[in-house]
Amino acid sequence: MSLTLQETVDEILARFKTAWDTTDYPNNVVYPDVPLSPTIQKMIAGVEGIELQPWVRITVRPNIRRQKSLGDAGNRLYTRNGILFVELFVPTGDGSVESNELAEVISNAFEGISSPYHVWFSETRILNNGTEGLWSRQTVTVEWESEQVK
Repeated sequence: MSLTLQETVDEILARFKTAWDTTDYPNNVVYPDVPLSPTIQKMIAGVEGIELQPWVRITVRPNIRRQKSLGDAGNRLYTRNGILFVELFVPTGDGSVESNELAEVISNAFEGISSPYHVWFSETRILNNGTEGLWSRQTVTVEWESEQVK
């Protein structure tokens, strides 16, 4: 199937959402080009009385698109690759146990998977970024590739 950039991004985000919805924090997500929710804003600000919970910020970064075949317009195959970044913020204090578990949920959703719509996911990485104030931060990166005929 031939996917536009937006269709590819939608496929990636849908796969993430399916995995993240299995956690206890399905609403604690900052999707691309969507403002922080009031709850996440309060958690970041450390507002007294607000329970700190894990949350994630997602960025989809397309990279290069390459022409893979010759032919007339409408019959040329292009591949596009990119990286998905999922920044995971977990309240400090448990020795990164919950952070590691949630990072694995995200990584496992993509590792070695190809979607029904021909988005291929290859390399995944979990990078421990250390502590930032009240938060332990990890970044899960996933390399992806899709195809488009045009």
